[in-house]
Amino acid sequence: MTNRLLSNENGSVMVLVLMVLAIMTVIGIVASNTVITENSIIRNVGIYKQNASLLDSSLMRGLQEFLQIPDNDPDNFTPALSVWINDVNNDPPSVGDPEEFINTIWYESTFTQRCLNAANSNVADSLPILADRGEDLNDNLRYAVVGWEVVDLGTSGSESMSMGKPVWHQGRILGEYVSLDAGGDGNGNGLMRMEIGVKRMW
Repeated sequence: MTNRLLSNENGSVMVLVLMVLAIMTVIGIVASNTVITENSIIRNVGIYKQNASLLDSSLMRGLQEFLQIPDNDPDNFTPALSVWINDVNNDPPSVGDPEEFINTIWYESTFTQRCLNAANSNVADSLPILADRGEDLNDNLRYAVVGWEVVDLGTSGSESMSMGKPVWHQGRILGEYVSLDAGGDGNGNGLMRMEIGVKRMW
């Protein structure tokens, strides 16, 4: 009787099949998790590229608008007359000054709130992608000019040292994208800041 029970292997096939099924289930779960992770990475890379393109557009818009300012009146570049042209040469700036953001928090990667606002910049929210994201009316994309000052050519300078002649000025055009919905909550598309240098004679 004992020998007969030991020689009965009819159930071994069932155990083997169950083991193979269990292994295949584990492999399937791991594979699906990998696909989900890869899809998240692809989405994040896509959003990053979109944000970079948005900022490029805002910087070019700011540059175009800046270069179209007539240079026959120096007051056209005065911050008091153009809110988006900021003078950041007050060091340190007074608390609440429009230029405070650039000297304190613009370059801090840990600062994740908006730096550019209605008090120191212009809005560039007319791009179709912002409408697709539901962010075209939230002022999420802005640009500004900062640091507009006379170029110091030193003792070897020419134009800046000549009285009555055009003088070189330089500064930076800033662009900022902040992902917010109409209620001021984050949409999950992140935050990005860029800047380009600008130089002009007038």
